[in-house]
Amino acid sequence: MARPVVSAAVIRELDRRAIQDLGIPGLRLMEAAGSACAEAARESLPCDRPGRVVVVCGKGNNGGDGFVAARKLAELGCRVELFLLGEAGSLKGDAALNRDRWLEGGRPIREVRQISDLSASSLLQADVVIDAIFGTGLNHTVAGLEADVIRAVNSAGRPAISADLPSGVSADTGAILGEAVRARVTVTFGHLKPGLLLYPGAAYAGAVRVCDIGLPPLPEAGEARRIWLMDEADLAAAIRPRPAEAHKGMFGHVIALAGSEFMPGAAALCCQAAMRAGAGLCTLIASEEVLRRALVGPVPFTGAPLSDFETLREQCRGKQALVVGPGLGRGNDAAERVRRAAREIEIPAVFDADGLNLLAGRLELLHEARAPRILTPHPGEAARLLSCSSQDIQADRLAAARTLAIRAQAVTVLKGARTIVADTGGEAFICPAGNPGMATGGTGDVLAGIIGGLLAQGHPALEAARLGVYVHALAGDRAKLRWGERGLLAGDLLETMTEVLRDIERRG
Repeated sequence: MARPVVSAAVIRELDRRAIQDLGIPGLRLMEAAGSACAEAARESLPCDRPGRVVVVCGKGNNGGDGFVAARKLAELGCRVELFLLGEAGSLKGDAALNRDRWLEGGRPIREVRQISDLSASSLLQADVVIDAIFGTGLNHTVAGLEADVIRAVNSAGRPAISADLPSGVSADTGAILGEAVRARVTVTFGHLKPGLLLYPGAAYAGAVRVCDIGLPPLPEAGEARRIWLMDEADLAAAIRPRPAEAHKGMFGHVIALAGSEFMPGAAALCCQAAMRAGAGLCTLIASEEVLRRALVGPVPFTGAPLSDFETLREQCRGKQALVVGPGLGRGNDAAERVRRAAREIEIPAVFDADGLNLLAGRLELLHEARAPRILTPHPGEAARLLSCSSQDIQADRLAAARTLAIRAQAVTVLKGARTIVADTGGEAFICPAGNPGMATGGTGDVLAGIIGGLLAQGHPALEAARLGVYVHALAGDRAKLRWGERGLLAGDLLETMTEVLRDIERRG
């Protein structure tokens, strides 16, 4: 099943409910969190001698988790040094209580008021460093002494275990707030957070473990159940077995408005991907020149010449899905066809590449559509649609995908590392698969074709987008294993995606 991914605000509310509404002592939650960190650290310690552990604590509850972890490891016989950013007397609440428990054992706290107070030799000699500086509550840029300490932890090069989040990573966006700890393992409490899955934060999190510390269940509705991590098993049920008496008419007909003089290959990739995804038929609608160049060899799709928009409308009649944009170009004729297709074509449609660029400033056309629409932008295209910069999109990819889906009233696939699928109500799904080798021309055309092929087979828009994104990403991962990241081609995914679909169907 898809796993929930929750924001810092949701976690704060769960904490509040646990303590105030259900009467669960905060001390018990902290004990469970710190114990989980200690267990993760213990697994990295040597077996032939007492382990050396450095615990670096902040002044909040994350630091309290660190005090618990330090105490647990000391009780196991480890040589533990505990460093605290600031004065021990400044701790409050449960963190202060766990400070006192640490001190009751006659163990010292080494206060760090300047960077020289953090022993470089201790860090270098440690088998493990536990990072308990900042958690989900971090809301400022890490600078000054805090940044110096994080840099020192990273420079030591010792395995770091982060409590809840790598210190310096935004829980909600994955942004690096100045400096961040590069963890080998992150032990996160209760539920996954977006910042552990979205880059650049995901690159700092290392292996992520979700630890149940006794928080109450998530509410059945609301923001707590709006973000999900895609799961292969969840999608396997969506792939339906084919009946023995099947014929091509049962699996839908895709129309592709794609290709231009200098990009006929994009159209061919899109159409082949639609067929590989299982569509019964696919017809490329393009100029005669594009058709001559795309319909080369024993291709599995057909072609029809395009003269005007009415030709497209007629070709779409009785068909099941339309893909608009791969390699299309941005000429005046293309602009008219794309904009009218967005509003007037009465079958489900995918808009990609120039099919998106030509809708910039005209998202209201999608509001008039009488059938579902799916947008598949990369960050630059999303920026044009939302009238902002690609840097704005990348700074908060989750918010960008959800905002575009709501404004356009179209399922949105924000491509990139950890592709996000968002629906028109703001629900979002993060894809955990994919690799940098897929950052090459044509892979987006393949994705658009896959989604179009799934739409044609009757999958609802959100399901087609989620399944298409996951199949595309897994196909890329399989292609990486076969050919490596460097030099991976979009066409390689056409070979591996059928293997992926076969394996998912078997598991289902």
